[in-house]
Amino acid sequence: MTVYFAILTIILTLISTYFNSKVNKAIFYLSGFLISVSMYGIVHYYYFSGESVFILSIINIHFLPLYYLSGPMLFLYVRSTLKDNSQLSKIDFLHFIPFLLGLIYIIPYSVQSFESKIIFNTKLLADNGLIKSVYIESFFPNYINLVARPVFLLTYALSSGYLIFKYLRFKKRKYSPLIQRNNMIKWLITIVFIAFLLSFFYIIITYKYLSTNLVVKQLINEMEVSILAAICYCIIPISLLIFPDVLYGIPRVQKGPSKYLDEINRLAILQSNEPLEATAKDILNFLNESEAYLNPKFGIQDLINGLGIPKHHVYYCFNNIIQNKFTILKSELRVNYAKKLLLSSKAKELTMEGIGMESGFASKSNFFAIFKEFTGKTPLEFIEAEQIDK
Repeated sequence: MTVYFAILTIILTLISTYFNSKVNKAIFYLSGFLISVSMYGIVHYYYFSGESVFILSIINIHFLPLYYLSGPMLFLYVRSTLKDNSQLSKIDFLHFIPFLLGLIYIIPYSVQSFESKIIFNTKLLADNGLIKSVYIESFFPNYINLVARPVFLLTYALSSGYLIFKYLRFKKRKYSPLIQRNNMIKWLITIVFIAFLLSFFYIIITYKYLSTNLVVKQLINEMEVSILAAICYCIIPISLLIFPDVLYGIPRVQKGPSKYLDEINRLAILQSNEPLEATAKDILNFLNESEAYLNPKFGIQDLINGLGIPKHHVYYCFNNIIQNKFTILKSELRVNYAKKLLLSSKAKELTMEGIGMESGFASKSNFFAIFKEFTGKTPLEFIEAEQIDK
C-alpha cells in the first residue's frame, strides 16, 4: 500500500508542478519535499519487503542524497509561503550541505556496473544485518545514514512548526486574505505534522532495526509504526486533493503606495477582511485606463508585467475578489469597446473585420462569435436594434 500511494504522490506532484510553476515558485520547494519523502518510502518498502532485487538495484543508494532534501525543502516551502517570498539568500544554501555530502557518498556505488549492483543488493536482501555495517566503498558505515535521515527530517519539521507558530502570533498576518490564509495554515500544519510523524516513526523503526540482530527485515513492514507510517503516505495525496488552493500560497498586500488609491482608502482596505482589494482595483483600473486588451496578443502575463504584481496575487484577485476569469473579463471589455465603435462614426469608415481588429479580436469570426455570446446579437443585428430604439 505504501509504495502505491508514494508513487501517486509523485505523479500528482509532477503534474501540479508542471501546471503551476509559473503561478507560485514555492511549488518547487513543496515538490522537492514530497518527491524526496515519497522516494524514501518506496526504497524502504522494497528493501524490507525483499520483493525485487532488480528494482532495489535501480533505486537503492542512488536516491540517498535526495532524502537529505526533504527537511530543507519542507522548511523553505513553509517559510516562503508564510512570507510570500520564495527567494533564497546566500545562507540558505547551507541547508543543502548534507545533500552534497550524500552525493559524494554515493559516487563509489554509482560508478559500479549494474551487475555489481545486482550482486550487492542480493546480499543486502539475504543478510539482515549487512546494511548496518556496509560502507559501499565510501567514508562511513551506512547506519549513520539510517539514523541521520529521520533525525534530519524531524529537526526541520519542528523548525517548520515553529515558523507557523510565530506567524500565528504575528499581528501583520492581517495583511493576508482571511480565507486563503486560513486554508493555507491548515494545509501547512497538515503537511508539517505528517513530516513530524513520518520522521518520528522512522526513528523508532531504525532504532528497533539497529538495536537487535534478531529482527527479520520482512517483519519490519508488519510493525505498528510501519503501518502508521504507511497511513501517513496515504494521507499526503489525499491532502493535496482536499486543499486544491495550496498552490497559490498566502498573498500579502504590498505596503507601498497604490497608483489608484489614496492613503486613507488604502488603510481602510488593509484593515478589512480583503486586504488585496487594493490590488484588485489596480488590476481593473489598469485594464480600463491602459486599454491593453485592444492588443489581440494581450495575455495575463502582460497584465502581470504592467503592474509588477506576483502572478499568484493576480490569480487570487480574479478568483476571490473580482470573481471572474481573466479571459472572460478581457472579452467583455473588447465587446464593450466594439459597441462604442459600432455606434460611432468609425462604423462607416471601417469594415466589420476592421472594427473587430480595432477592438482586440484576432479575426472576424472570433469577433462575431464572442460578440454574439455576450450580446445575443451579431454586430449588424446590434446596430439595427440600436437604430430602431432611437
